Amino acid sequence: MKATRSFPRGCFVGIVTIVLAAGLMLSTASVSHQSDGFSCYGQLGAGLPVSFLCDYSGGGSPLSSAGRIDSADFPYFSLQGTVVDLLCYALVLWITWLGVLALGRQMRNYREARS
Repeated sequence: MKATRSFPRGCFVGIVTIVLAAGLMLSTASVSHQSDGFSCYGQLGAGLPVSFLCDYSGGGSPLSSAGRIDSADFPYFSLQGTVVDLLCYALVLWITWLGVLALGRQMRNYREARS
């Protein structure tokens, strides 16, 4: 009797990729960009390769945190910056995973040829 899987392996890999990409994205929150026109519309932003966290000192942030990214700015994520960053890091992780799989296949083929 063949066992059935309740959760496909591809879904698991996709979820792990998104979680790792989100972790990599959040690790770049200390990288600031002045006048980011793509995602923060000329405001100060944080993130790499594009800003995903914007300093909205006009109405959302307290006056004491104007001109810098701090904990008061965390609810103000840029949707397009977040999507671009997640896709960028997911692509890098996917390419890395494919490289590891290809290297593993090459190593297995090499071992089989030597046997």
